Amino acid sequence: MAEQQEKDNFWLYIGGLIVTVIILVFLLKSRETEHLKSSAIGEIQQEIEKSIPSRRMKNTAE
Repeated sequence: MAEQQEKDNFWLYIGGLIVTVIILVFLLKSRETEHLKSSAIGEIQQEIEKSIPSRRMKNTAE
């Protein structure tokens, strides 16, 4: 009887370990691209878009 209870606990531990690993993978995966969502990227894109027309104007003036 004790062996049966020990086997049941073994599979519970294995199942818990698998669930924990899956949760950790999803958490780390979501944080992997967190730095890409910052506002600095949007500011850089706006600066680039603003500088493109001025470059075209310089080229046509010459």
